[in-house]
Amino acid sequence: MFIKAILKKLHSKFNYTKTLHIGAKRFKIPIMDNMGLLNLKVRDSWFMTLVKDCALKPNMHFIDVGVNVGQTLIQYRAVSDAPYWGFEPNPACVHYLKTLIEKNRFTQTHIIPVGLSQQTSLQLFYLKHAADSAGTIIDTLRPGFYNTDQQQFVPVFEFDTLDCSIESVGLIKIDVEGAELEVLTGMQNTLALHRPPVICEILDAHSEHSLNAMQERAHQLIARMKDLNYVMYRINQSAVNVVYERIESIQLKLWTEESAFLNDYLFWPAAVPFIYN
Repeated sequence: MFIKAILKKLHSKFNYTKTLHIGAKRFKIPIMDNMGLLNLKVRDSWFMTLVKDCALKPNMHFIDVGVNVGQTLIQYRAVSDAPYWGFEPNPACVHYLKTLIEKNRFTQTHIIPVGLSQQTSLQLFYLKHAADSAGTIIDTLRPGFYNTDQQQFVPVFEFDTLDCSIESVGLIKIDVEGAELEVLTGMQNTLALHRPPVICEILDAHSEHSLNAMQERAHQLIARMKDLNYVMYRINQSAVNVVYERIESIQLKLWTEESAFLNDYLFWPAAVPFIYN
């Protein structure tokens, strides 16, 4: 363990670039102070299949809420050149993303260095480490998990108030570690106008203490999407083939290894025929 720790520390002192192949596409993955290692694990996925099957038109924009170090960005660029807008409040991740975009010469790719919520404000952002993919503005999500030395204030905005010159929203992905309700509340007008499908992670609870509060938030989120005339599917990744399971409600439980395969959901506009029927 001691030698492994030393090697990891030495490894973090070097910046370099690795090559990642996804299908016919090749990506340059910068590794900066160990940031970017998660991108080397990116593979062909149900998300890429969904993007292709949605058949987004070239003028339809993809909104990625919670970019982290660009895992979804890489997958999206593997299958689409349509405009991409990523919202990421973590300054360390934003710095990394700029390098990732430059090295790969991505076009029509915009990183907005803010979080999204239901109102414009400053929020405490909780982290375990600089590029923590579990970073959140919800302090009750993982009690005792986050490093108090890493927490920082970040700006958050209501999406509906932003003027990003986005003509047509074709697809939205939300991965914000517990803050999904606030994000969706802040983009209700956008959802009503553009009617995009919404991919959303809704996590199981990480402690008994937070279970009831997280369940109530899930109830409110589902009610809001039903009011906007969306139907809901659980993206079940535990089987050999991904299954889209039509559901009416979500019953959260304590987090297990199985949760990683069952905590992604697809909200689909009810008036649009579902692509996998």
